[in-house]
Amino acid sequence: MSRLESDTSSPILHHTESIFEDRAAAGPEVEKPMRAYPAHRSVEAIAAFEAESRVEGVGKSNAPQEAELLNNAKILLDAGEFRLAQSLLRRVLANNSRQRLAVKWMGDALRGEGHLEEAARCYSELLKIEETTEHHLRMAHLLYHMGEDQEALNHYYLALDGLPGEAPELFEIFKNIGNLQVKAGDFESAEENYNRAFTRNPQSDSLMVNYGTLEIQRGNLPQAVARFREAVEINPQNDKAWVGLALVHRQFGDMELSWGNLERAMDLVPENETALNLAIEWSLKDGRISQIIDRLENYLMIRDQDAAKSLTLAKILYSTGRLRPAALELERTLLLEPTSSQALTLKSILADEFKRQAERVS
Repeated sequence: MSRLESDTSSPILHHTESIFEDRAAAGPEVEKPMRAYPAHRSVEAIAAFEAESRVEGVGKSNAPQEAELLNNAKILLDAGEFRLAQSLLRRVLANNSRQRLAVKWMGDALRGEGHLEEAARCYSELLKIEETTEHHLRMAHLLYHMGEDQEALNHYYLALDGLPGEAPELFEIFKNIGNLQVKAGDFESAEENYNRAFTRNPQSDSLMVNYGTLEIQRGNLPQAVARFREAVEINPQNDKAWVGLALVHRQFGDMELSWGNLERAMDLVPENETALNLAIEWSLKDGRISQIIDRLENYLMIRDQDAAKSLTLAKILYSTGRLRPAALELERTLLLEPTSSQALTLKSILADEFKRQAERVS
């Protein structure tokens, strides 16, 4: 057994899950002005709604109005206008809480805003209204992103029962099932599902990253390198593949190549938090603290609400003697987390430093 397989405290294993494709939900969207909608779409939606109402027993007198609301809600949803879509869908649901399309799209809108628990409740209700392969798949994908691994697997398996062998959804399903099995330590089953996904899309760079992550978990670093290299050959812009290469090359002891891979990942995606966390960790170990400042500043230009990273930057600025920039950054930290004990301690330390400087000048 290799050291990596037997020593679960190995640093490389702490970072492998984050090499998987991003499992975070989309963030809130900024509201935009309401658009005008094409008339032919409304006519189509009204006809579809009237047909559905005959099956579900919805009053025909409300069909045109509700169909128009549904039509406009779907257009808003497709445009990423999640809050506006929810407003229209609530009007539909106020009259008919079991309107299938409204429940489904409300779940989609809530997920789009990152309200995953509320979205899960909508999809659960949707499955009570109509248990279909599509609805199980919707729930499975959501639970996968929520980290509810076993429940996600259950819904993926239920979805598989209803899909034909050539369904395009199978690639994503098999890939995600494989990812969940890697997390559970079932490497053999994970590889089987990755192979099923591979037969459906052999040119997927994200799948190559998943294969690489699996090989890291197995302790097979040369094979992991090969997989990550395949990923960047398919798509040189795959930042997660570059992070994978950085992890493995550092384990091999090739620090410069490892740093080069990590820098490439951060060049491609400055907000890649896994890469940034590694850079912070390694910069402290390797004595490269100064070079991480620009990376943190670039990250915070995109994710300016991250109090933890803001505090990290303030600490690093202080440790390198940049007291004024540290104090300015600390103001951001405390606006985001006013009760942070670490931030308040650093504020007190900086105040003492400024006081001593003033006394020396006077």
